[in-house]
Amino acid sequence: MIHLELHPGAAQEVDAIIDWYEDQREGLGAEFLAQLRRDLQSITENPRTNPPWPGARTRALDVRRFIMERFPFVLPYVMREDLVVVLAIAHVRRRPGYWLERAKPPRRR
Repeated sequence: MIHLELHPGAAQEVDAIIDWYEDQREGLGAEFLAQLRRDLQSITENPRTNPPWPGARTRALDVRRFIMERFPFVLPYVMREDLVVVLAIAHVRRRPGYWLERAKPPRRR
């Protein structure tokens, strides 16, 4: 079974995006969250079907991307054994690649 985890930075982005959409129109933040949940479920069900992120694939790292429907965001993620880690909720036109540092595996102690 595949498990899904949001990187802490991605979790903060979710909250900020929901707040922004709610400021635009009441209920729009909830609509964003509902779409995000559907998209995260889709990633969990078929994580290897989404294309690699251009330029972010190495032997040690396989960053993939899921483009959200209706909202201008992309979800970059990595597979770590039976875990999918969503690295960011990245706007398609702002700060490209800012989340790349999040893709590095955590250091073992």
